Amino acid sequence: MNFNGLAWSDPIYHNVVEAVSAQRMGSLLEHSDYELIYGTGIRGEISLGVHTNNDILTTSGEIISIQFNFIGNETASSPLAFKQFLLNEQPADGGFFVDNHLSSHVEVALENDVPTLYHTEPQGPSPIGVIPDQITHEDTAIHSIPFTTLAGCNADLIIDTSDASLIALDNVSYTCMSDTFYISLTPATDQSGTALMTITVIDEENLASSTSFEISVWSVNDPPVAIGAEFFTTENQDISGGLDSFDKDGVILSYTIVSHPSKGSVTMHNNGQFTYHPDLNQYGEDAFEYVVYDDLNGCSNTARVKISITAINSPPVAHSKDVIVDEDKHIYIKLIATDPDNDHLTYHLLNLPSHGKVSQITNTVLYTPDVNYYGPDGFTYQVNDGLKDSEIASIMITVYPEDDPPQANPQQVATTENMPMDITLTGFSPDNKPLTFEITEPPMHGILSQSTPYLTYTPDTDFNGTDAFKFIVNDGQFDSSPASFSITVHPSDTYVLNILGTGHGTIKINSVSVLLPWESRFQRDQQVCFEAVPDSDWQFINWTGDLQSSENPSCITMNKTKALLPTW
Repeated sequence: MNFNGLAWSDPIYHNVVEAVSAQRMGSLLEHSDYELIYGTGIRGEISLGVHTNNDILTTSGEIISIQFNFIGNETASSPLAFKQFLLNEQPADGGFFVDNHLSSHVEVALENDVPTLYHTEPQGPSPIGVIPDQITHEDTAIHSIPFTTLAGCNADLIIDTSDASLIALDNVSYTCMSDTFYISLTPATDQSGTALMTITVIDEENLASSTSFEISVWSVNDPPVAIGAEFFTTENQDISGGLDSFDKDGVILSYTIVSHPSKGSVTMHNNGQFTYHPDLNQYGEDAFEYVVYDDLNGCSNTARVKISITAINSPPVAHSKDVIVDEDKHIYIKLIATDPDNDHLTYHLLNLPSHGKVSQITNTVLYTPDVNYYGPDGFTYQVNDGLKDSEIASIMITVYPEDDPPQANPQQVATTENMPMDITLTGFSPDNKPLTFEITEPPMHGILSQSTPYLTYTPDTDFNGTDAFKFIVNDGQFDSSPASFSITVHPSDTYVLNILGTGHGTIKINSVSVLLPWESRFQRDQQVCFEAVPDSDWQFINWTGDLQSSENPSCITMNKTKALLPTW
């Protein structure tokens, strides 16, 4: 609050010690200049009648500040209780009551009998904080210009401009937060100059204050605009043309190529005229890109110029050729074709070979003759340049005979544990030559006997599992590749148990006495129990052989042929 520069020395706020409340009727002090703050009270310059409780003082004075609370809930009929007040210099003893112009009053008792009173002149409309002049560039908005007024966010604003063509009122807005106003404005598009903005604040008492600030909008260069285009020509034919562009605030000085064509070349002049020269025999779509510069070195957008080249076509030529290859060998054959226009060519096989297979990757063909075939063969093809086919060309192939190496035939057989078996090695000669056989890797778990190709395989004692050996065949000129002969040895269904030695006692097998030496056959995985019974004056010591133990009696599982020897 502005108190017009009066020097105060520690003003005293008087606390209310007793109050008689009155019903609130209408707006409290509705004809006075004040600010209502929720939860705090009324602050402002308020002209009221002030009286002592014994009518000693009857002249009117000014209460500079009043604070109050509601009694009970806040409703339209809630009574008010004053808490503090600051009086002017008029003396008042005891207490006073306040006439609120609505035929009701509040009687107030003072905390001190003779309060110290201060004086202030009545105030006018709420002043506005100074808004500094603003500067921006063309087409650039200014956001959130702050200013304050004592009327706070409850005030109304009126904004005016001296140049609506530069700052249109539709492009001005404001917000208010925490009693601070923020103005935002946007200059008109492509406009520059100076405008005076006037801000008028109207408070709740309909009192108005105004302030002004100047906004300067500096001009900036607008870049020129380059325009794309499309032109048409024929193969091997130059084309000339003019390009369009404009600059709304300057003069276009130059044209510059920024992306060159891929199928030709272009010459550009500063007046927008150009000449496009297509490369020899090129056709299809081509393009280049350009920009323009104005007299302030402003650069335009990038514009694209399309060139469509219509082809004048000559058919391609496919060339025939003869090739040779050895029997059972393959050969890569490169197809040869030419095109007067240097067009990209595609190759297409027509009649395929009768005695072999072909696979193609672009202009390369892999030819593989059938196994053991020799003699003439061939195929035909043609090429296409995208518009026309060539004449048909032939590839003649001669396959020369070659001696073929023999082949050893792999085999798989099976036998039973501890059971020999006869086997016969086999092979093949494509040229029907006699063959000989040779073992190159013997078996690891058995032996081979007799002469190749008729052999006997004997597995190692008690071996079961998989065994194998390798062999080759020879036709008198070539060895074959090694072949594998696989043998599966299945476990036996029965195994023999031998108990050796002579003795000084007897043996019981599964509780049955037997004489030594003794043997018998048992089922695979069968458990056999035995006991050594020494003669008189003899003592059993231990078992040796396939059982190393001093336990007596003892048991074993028949998972192979076994031999035992008792020691007395």
